[in-house]
Amino acid sequence: MELLLNGNVFGQIPMGRGLRQGDPISPFLFIILMELLSKMLLKWERNGKINGVKLGRQAPSITHLLFVDNLLIFCQANMDEVKNVYRCLQLFCKWTGQAFNKEKSGCFFSRNVTPKRTLDIKRCLVKRNGSWLAMVARDVSGKVIHVQAFKSLSNILEVAELEAIGKALRVAKDQGWSKVIMEFDAQIVVHALNRNDRLSLH
Repeated sequence: MELLLNGNVFGQIPMGRGLRQGDPISPFLFIILMELLSKMLLKWERNGKINGVKLGRQAPSITHLLFVDNLLIFCQANMDEVKNVYRCLQLFCKWTGQAFNKEKSGCFFSRNVTPKRTLDIKRCLVKRNGSWLAMVARDVSGKVIHVQAFKSLSNILEVAELEAIGKALRVAKDQGWSKVIMEFDAQIVVHALNRNDRLSLH
């Protein structure tokens, strides 16, 4: 494609396809894809491949909860259901071209699940038992000048999260708060810590 200005041609404009970060159509595409995944999980539940959790005897079964940047899937703690969840996610990724990162995934269990079964299920679904958190620092023009990721080897998820957040905050302080791009919930914590206002954390 060429640019024509006042009757003169000025260079070439390379053509391409794809979406930039912050594209207005991105939320609509996300909703469409998540609606597909939601229907798939509900269908697998109807077919008896996945059993959700109930908060009471008369309460409806919950198989999944969708958030802006997180997905929670509920199932029974046995390898058959866990493998079915994994197959469902693989099928969704095959259809849509999406991918899920096992390094950023985590598993949570009720207290009556044995340690051996917990370990077996984690090996199937996640790559590490610990937490993952990345920090990106940019200059005033928006260019990335620093990227650092943290991984905790702690088997206790709460401890892993605290370790990762603590290291991330130290990097943010060293780089300068104005140069660090953070998720919105992390920004709330940082601003509250800077003001030394504990009430802001609730």
